[in-house]
Amino acid sequence: MTTQRKRTISRAIHRLCGFLGDCSGSVATEFALILPVTALMLTGLIEFGMAVNDGTSLENGARAGAQFALNQGLDSPGILAVVANASNLDPESLTVTSREFWECSGSWGVEVSSSTDCGTNVPLAKFIEVRVVHQYSAMFPYLEAMAPDQMESSATLRVP
Repeated sequence: MTTQRKRTISRAIHRLCGFLGDCSGSVATEFALILPVTALMLTGLIEFGMAVNDGTSLENGARAGAQFALNQGLDSPGILAVVANASNLDPESLTVTSREFWECSGSWGVEVSSSTDCGTNVPLAKFIEVRVVHQYSAMFPYLEAMAPDQMESSATLRVP
């Protein structure tokens, strides 16, 4: 190869490197250092989104279970079926409990028995509560320590 041709090729490579940026390898090194951190952040974001989705589904299931209990009574298998259907979660991972309780209208937050006399012109209010617990498992095993083991939601309705 002639000296003139080598110079031409050298100039072309130099211009190409100037056009594309730095050709010394620092970009590849920076990419190799940033990639694992970015991948970890991305998988964490995906895991967080899936946990939020499961939590929202759990709330929807608890609400639907309470509405079912309001209309049909405390039928545990029926409530479980409604909760599983409304939440789109695996019924095997759900624990559903339901109960009735009473409170005097003048003192909210204090449970009383169904035979309590709340006083003159103070009605006894009946409530239904459905509590749902979901055993959560992380999608990415290395994030298991940061993800919750279980999620819980409840819905309480006043019986008219």
